[in-house]
Amino acid sequence: MSLTKYPQGSVRELWTVSFPLMLSSLSLLAMLFCDRLFLAHYNAQAMSATVTAGSAAWAILGSFLIFASMAEVFVAQYNGAKLYNRIGTPVWQMLWFSCAMLLVLVPLALWGGRLIFHGSPNIELEEIYFRYLLLFGVSFPIQGALAAFFVGRGKTRLVMLLAFWANVVNVLLDWLLIFGVEGWLESKGM
Repeated sequence: MSLTKYPQGSVRELWTVSFPLMLSSLSLLAMLFCDRLFLAHYNAQAMSATVTAGSAAWAILGSFLIFASMAEVFVAQYNGAKLYNRIGTPVWQMLWFSCAMLLVLVPLALWGGRLIFHGSPNIELEEIYFRYLLLFGVSFPIQGALAAFFVGRGKTRLVMLLAFWANVVNVLLDWLLIFGVEGWLESKGM
């Protein structure tokens, strides 16, 4: 069963499937870059805090994302074996895993920042950024699990398009929330 219109196992098939995945993976980094770029124009201290706190949070969230994304291997195996009724099982397992990560992420978000950034001159801003990244960090493994459903079936373009639109929304929300709109929405800053 071929995933694309190109011959199975060909370089063109590999490129057709992998290129959208590469762009999707880069989209997370593009979001972080845009966040930092907007914050650099807002306040140098805020930008500095996002670099430190973002790196610490990314080390945690990235590992959960990668773990949840492993579901795509099983989805691809079941899809290739034409066991379509089993494709949802690994995806749901990773969705439940993602929800269970709240047991780790919430306490770490609430109390971990003070321990991790102890002694930093920018601790207040680092804690805030770290807290919000971890409180909403469950979305990282959820995204990985849901993307696995499509990637494992060779539907990588959809994942790429969603990543593109997520970046567009991220840039708009960065601008709106960091700087605000006078008379309509107050600046939330970092």
